[in-house]
Amino acid sequence: MEDREELEQKLSSIKNPREKLDLLIKLANKYFQYDNAKTLKYAQEAIELADKLNNIPQMASAYGALGMVKAYQGELKQSLEIFYKALKLLDGIDDKYTKSDLFNKIGLNLFYLRDFKSSIDYLKKSKKIATEIQNIGILTNALSNLGLVYQEIGQYQDSLKYNIETLKLERKNNFNYNRIASSLGNIGTLYSMLKNPDKALDYYRESLKMYVAIKFTKGIAGQLSNIADIYENIGEDHKALNCYIFALKYAEKIGYQEYIGIINNNLGIYYKKQNQINKALFHLHKSLKINESMSDLYSIGNKLNIIADIEICQLNFKKAKKLLDKAWKIANEIEHLKLKSEIAQTYSTYYQHKQNYKKAIEYEKIADQISDDLFNVNVSEKITELQTRYEVEQKQRESELLKMEAEIHKLRNIELTEAKKTLEEEKEKSEKLLLNIIPAKVLANLKAGEEVKPMMFPKITVYVSDIVGFTKIAFDIEPELLIQELNVIFTEFDNIFQNYGCERIMTIGDAYLAVAGLFEDEIEDQAERICQGAMNCLDFLNTRNKSSKYPWLMRTGIHTGWAYGGIIGQHKYLYDVFGEAVDIAQYIQTRIKPMHFGLSSQTYNLLSSKSSLKIIDKHHTEHYPQLEIIEAEM
Repeated sequence: MEDREELEQKLSSIKNPREKLDLLIKLANKYFQYDNAKTLKYAQEAIELADKLNNIPQMASAYGALGMVKAYQGELKQSLEIFYKALKLLDGIDDKYTKSDLFNKIGLNLFYLRDFKSSIDYLKKSKKIATEIQNIGILTNALSNLGLVYQEIGQYQDSLKYNIETLKLERKNNFNYNRIASSLGNIGTLYSMLKNPDKALDYYRESLKMYVAIKFTKGIAGQLSNIADIYENIGEDHKALNCYIFALKYAEKIGYQEYIGIINNNLGIYYKKQNQINKALFHLHKSLKINESMSDLYSIGNKLNIIADIEICQLNFKKAKKLLDKAWKIANEIEHLKLKSEIAQTYSTYYQHKQNYKKAIEYEKIADQISDDLFNVNVSEKITELQTRYEVEQKQRESELLKMEAEIHKLRNIELTEAKKTLEEEKEKSEKLLLNIIPAKVLANLKAGEEVKPMMFPKITVYVSDIVGFTKIAFDIEPELLIQELNVIFTEFDNIFQNYGCERIMTIGDAYLAVAGLFEDEIEDQAERICQGAMNCLDFLNTRNKSSKYPWLMRTGIHTGWAYGGIIGQHKYLYDVFGEAVDIAQYIQTRIKPMHFGLSSQTYNLLSSKSSLKIIDKHHTEHYPQLEIIEAEM
């Protein structure tokens, strides 16, 4: 394989502009990360020459190289714009290699921008095309990057699957030892995260052997440090210490400051656990110095806190206080909740030693409050992740609808019998999908081209239910399982209410809203139908809880009153109902015990058959003094 200098010499002698263009793109890619100034230079020259030659695929490739440099320099948004521009150039051009390469680069860029959903979409597109054209280089990159994304979002099993697939391809196609050793290390890390230390050690050791064989010192230091972490976690302290010491020697040999800092930190914590204070402080201060040289504020604050804790135990209170004040200032500056909580805890320990118990309690409360805030942030992130998945499903539905409408448009003027049959089938599918989000009568008006104005319904019956303790449950179980459970429950609720002629309006997280009586011919027995549906929902949940691994408890509120209903949005339709009936039903469910259901006296008085209800309690509340809540069970 020609090296960069040979290619540059060849460039000066080439006369053929097409050959020169190929060589410029080669050089742009080969200099990436080695000399990014040259990558920029050759990429820009290639873009200019491709423009003169009207060679669109090569121009797109050159933009791809240019975008990678921008990404490497931290200009992620600008980089993404360049990639999209390159991709747009290829519209209508059958250049699968360049498209696959660009999809992979866009996917990786979106990963760094933390748009994981879009990142996965693009990387899977890259993988699909690379598989079709059998380009192993792009395919392994796409698989490895998919593993990276899934690891970041905590889906370790999926990440492991992609990393193992990457490793198999690299071995089968005789990739260099460096690539294979890196993949082995990635798999070792995933097994460590999956709490399988034996498997993690196997892969780390195999990776280490390869790095030793090719004398790649950085890789040797990294894998020795990983192996040391495993040994420390399983209690084999002596082996852990030896590995840390050797890892440090290799890192110092090449002056790799980041690893030197990390390994010194690990050694410091190790010696702290062993109560070898002088050695602990020696390594922690060395690590701190490197963190300061790299302006790594989180690591600086964390290290100061650890050292302060040691100084407190050594009764060096003045030194400890100074370190803590500095750490606290940094933690506030970078707004890092976990670090603030840890420092507040150390402050509390400091004041306990100083016998200032008032201050100690004050900082203990601060630590607890921050821990609560951190918990809420984590829960919020998890719920956001669930919402993201829900939005993906909605986008897929919308995409299906658009495809169907496009097909309907194509077939509109075709008179053949089979074409008409297909048209009707597609229309039926579209209508079924739309009926999931819009009531039938409203949909009919929309289809007729009529304006759908908001309506005031003087008397409808509203059902609202909410799962007890959902926020905590969302934090405790895997998002996939949570979505699966909610899907099973709410699908059955949909079937139940549909059987009673009620409309499911929406679900938001664990909340479910259904109504009866939206339109004139549905008014008479609306309360009866909603209550029957509510009882069936509770019956279903009770039965399911007996055999399910995850029992769910629910509160239900029902009220009959006035509300408004109408279409919200212009591009994404949503039919919503709001007003007194919804507000009071929502309020009632908050005042009811789990697995009972509450209804207002207004709804209760409309029931023709009350014998099926076992009334538990009747009461009024301060919030709605005129409202009588009837709590019942089946």
